[in-house]
Amino acid sequence: MSICGVSGNNISVVFQQKTRLESALTKKTLSFFTTSLQDMDFSEIISDFHRLYMTKVKFYKNSEDITNEASINYHYKYCDDLITCLKKHPEPIYNDMALLLRMVQSFVLTHTISVSLIKMYNEYYQKPLYLQSTGYDQLMFFNCIKSGRLDDAESILRKHPNRSSFKDHLLAILDPGSRIFGLIYTSDSEFIQHFEAISKEAESLYKAWGNEKEFTRILKILSGDINSFLELNPTWLEYLIYHCLFIEGLIYDSENVLKIIKERIGERSEMDKLLLTVVGKNMHEVVQKASEAFPAFFISHLVDILATAEQLPKEPSRRFEDLNYPEFYFWHYINEIYTNPKIPINIVCDYILNNLGVLNGIQDIIINAALLRLPYQDFDTMIEYMSSVGLNSMTSTLFTYKAMKFLGENDFSNGLYWAFKSKDKILQHRAEKLFLDFAVECNRERLEDIIRRIDPAVRGQSSTIAFIVIYQRYLAFVDDGEISKAGEMLVRFFMDQLAPEDFYEVIFEASMPLFEQGLVLSYSNFLVVLEGYEKMCNRYIRQKEPKPLSIDRISGILAHCASLSLGLKA
Repeated sequence: MSICGVSGNNISVVFQQKTRLESALTKKTLSFFTTSLQDMDFSEIISDFHRLYMTKVKFYKNSEDITNEASINYHYKYCDDLITCLKKHPEPIYNDMALLLRMVQSFVLTHTISVSLIKMYNEYYQKPLYLQSTGYDQLMFFNCIKSGRLDDAESILRKHPNRSSFKDHLLAILDPGSRIFGLIYTSDSEFIQHFEAISKEAESLYKAWGNEKEFTRILKILSGDINSFLELNPTWLEYLIYHCLFIEGLIYDSENVLKIIKERIGERSEMDKLLLTVVGKNMHEVVQKASEAFPAFFISHLVDILATAEQLPKEPSRRFEDLNYPEFYFWHYINEIYTNPKIPINIVCDYILNNLGVLNGIQDIIINAALLRLPYQDFDTMIEYMSSVGLNSMTSTLFTYKAMKFLGENDFSNGLYWAFKSKDKILQHRAEKLFLDFAVECNRERLEDIIRRIDPAVRGQSSTIAFIVIYQRYLAFVDDGEISKAGEMLVRFFMDQLAPEDFYEVIFEASMPLFEQGLVLSYSNFLVVLEGYEKMCNRYIRQKEPKPLSIDRISGILAHCASLSLGLKA
């Protein structure tokens, strides 16, 4: 459908480019396309398009000012204008609508440098476009393509280890003179030959369909006749917006579209309301209503639109066939929409649960993928949502992330609460360890305040918190010089195994004043303390860590204490 390939570029030039060419041909052609085309023979249009296009190509090829962004933006403008200007007409039959869509699709596919880059990428990387890749470079490459950052995409390709095999190919694609129709030309004659073949195809198509009123109107639209745009039905607009958004690489000016629609549409049908919902970006309502009104293939495309996922099938003509629904779009949806922070998480879950719930493991994937980009302030909303749809068993993952968030901020009262609520034993142990390390450095008043604010149920479940409470009392006895009470608690730490082994060194360090003040233990109690000391030393041996200097000091004091205990025994 290369008519749009010809006329589309001209529309782009008329609306987008203030050319420096002053040739009579260019002036005549630009003037020609500002007049009504109702009485013009389409073959004349094709002929003028051909000449103007060739003039522009030669200008671009010799220009030093052309950039990736400027070159591709000439083509974006055409589709923007087409979407913005569509309006009323009696409801078209599907074939007419599909024809227009294919023509617009052809324009974009043949004028986007990204398409050539993707084709080349797949050729040299030897990976199908649809396969989900774990390769970081491949992911980054397609992200650059989708967001229009072609220079960044080029940089990624240049780093590829096999770059030498496609270096010339890459440079040819990125050359401004090679961007016509997304193909590579080694000479002007090669381009002219290809362009003339397209022109003949366009003329042949026009002759075959020339008696069809709707097709003639389509040709006028593609030739830039604004009045023909304004005669179209909103149904056309709705499908065209959806389809153009699905196509790779388009810029969508939703605010201008919404303004024009509101100004021109009188009484609104349900379809009109849905369309306004789309351009108004109320995506939750769009998904809900569209799921009721449209078949699965349409919803699949809508999914891609919401995520602005412009990855293309290798064969554009197969866009509506062989979609392998729902598995393919499920994975596409997960990988694209979940990472789009503009789409509320409950929309994502609603869509997948209602349309793709038959897949094994769907609930686990929903939660885990959602949390990759779920803002913390939305956690409570998400927990409520999960409860409302009967997914209470899945909320433990949310609790885990809440715990990690609070623990990262040293908010241990909340962090420990959510860690224990998650029922994740590994997370609970990690939270307790972090709190234990924090307690060593924290001043006593603040630590007591934190412990008071910890949920009583958590305090009852956590042996580590119970130990920290006892340890705080022990420190108070040491500071107050209550040697007898402190000695009893010291023995209990090791005898009842209240203290974690990796905390033994801290206990011995804190107990030095106690021994220096003349603490005397019974022989049996001293053996308990000595056993704790041996465990501490063995831990360093097992972990192959050097013993800290404080160990020598501790051993010396324990030796003195041992002599006192032996004397007591004697």
